[in-house]
Amino acid sequence: MTMEAAEVAALVPCSLDYVGRLRDLGLLNPAESDGLYPSSDVHIVRLMAAFEAVGVSLEDVARGVAAGELTFPFGRFMPDPQPLSETFDELAARLGRPAEFLRRLSVEFGLAHAPDDRVRTEGAPMGGRAPALGCRDAIAKPRARVRKRYSTRDSSRLR
Repeated sequence: MTMEAAEVAALVPCSLDYVGRLRDLGLLNPAESDGLYPSSDVHIVRLMAAFEAVGVSLEDVARGVAAGELTFPFGRFMPDPQPLSETFDELAARLGRPAEFLRRLSVEFGLAHAPDDRVRTEGAPMGGRAPALGCRDAIAKPRARVRKRYSTRDSSRLR
């Protein structure tokens, strides 16, 4: 599936200028024939926004991509991106869970937050699985609980 830059921006959501910036940095490569982007580029834009949010320089990422040291083959394993449909508060009300817990849990799974507090559709089912992940009371220490359950390292020093 391919789409125009404006469609990519709408699905992320971000500005059209941000999509253009990533293209100019060589992090997005629309087809030369028609200028359309693969739908998997939505995931790349979301990842680059998350990198920036934690202080990773996109110029550094672009140098790694240009040198062939970094790749983001999302088209191979990520589903087609979906629009952001509900807020964390709406999802929390639907699932009967605290919104702050769902926000923290999404961070623990590496999902970037949208600026308007909307939940990525592909990440929303995760909130309903929290009890199965051992996270019933994880509001206080979600990172420690998830790491404790899934880490092969000594999790006592991660708290």
